[in-house]
Amino acid sequence: MVRSLGYNGVAFFQKLNTHSWLKRSLHLSDPLIFVAGIWCIWKSRNAMCLGNEHVSYHPLRHNVGSYLSSLSTSLGEGLVSHPQQRWTSWHPSRMQATILNIDDSSFGNPGRSGFGGVLRTSDETWLCGFLGFFGISNNLHMELLAIMHGLKLTWEKGYRNVICYSDSLHAINLIQAPLNV
Repeated sequence: MVRSLGYNGVAFFQKLNTHSWLKRSLHLSDPLIFVAGIWCIWKSRNAMCLGNEHVSYHPLRHNVGSYLSSLSTSLGEGLVSHPQQRWTSWHPSRMQATILNIDDSSFGNPGRSGFGGVLRTSDETWLCGFLGFFGISNNLHMELLAIMHGLKLTWEKGYRNVICYSDSLHAINLIQAPLNV
């Protein structure tokens, strides 16, 4: 698998810090192989840790090939040869508020699912964290459960001025849409 990702051995894991390793990996002749490989390895690692599932080398290699094919097809030749970089970051809020960051995870869609989040002050002071597992569900359901659980937690702890951050535009649109009762 390591050679398939553009490396000749595993020594690069020990010699480079994470930033240098990622930077070097994305400058390979085909960075999509690296992206597909690292994503499939990450999913297999989570399946092992959370679901006691073991994925052996050959199925993992097949998954990387399938994902690579999907990436190549969906991105098209124009985007592959000139990928756009988009850096995201979080900046402390100027407003005095409690910040709620949430996220979800689903192994498949639907699949084994969970959510988590953190509460912190606007100047980055940690207040508490939470997580939950649901069983079989989908990403949107988990994102909505994370928002609901996080907002419930903020209310129970007495925080009334809350800013919630979610990476799901679909969930945000559902929450902001008027009710058609």
